[in-house]
Amino acid sequence: MLGRIVCQLINEAAFAAQEGVGTPADIDKGVRLGLNYPRGLLAWADAIGVDQVLATLDALREYGGDRYRAAPLLRRMVAEGRTGRAKSRGFYSY
Repeated sequence: MLGRIVCQLINEAAFAAQEGVGTPADIDKGVRLGLNYPRGLLAWADAIGVDQVLATLDALREYGGDRYRAAPLLRRMVAEGRTGRAKSRGFYSY
């Protein structure tokens, strides 16, 4: 259950980044300071693996329709190989 919730939150943060609400660093800072999360959602995506987040959302899509629709930014990042910390590049460079 936690994985589903975290992936949904990451997805919303990805939509915000895609729509220019803020940079990944801005969005993560807002989550850390505003919600007291231990790490930002986009940094969390990099730690989990953007490809894993996308796979989770795709698997859940059959249950919730548009509720689990992945942000196009996540799909683009996976297609480009920007899957997170394991590949040294995701929302951040490592």
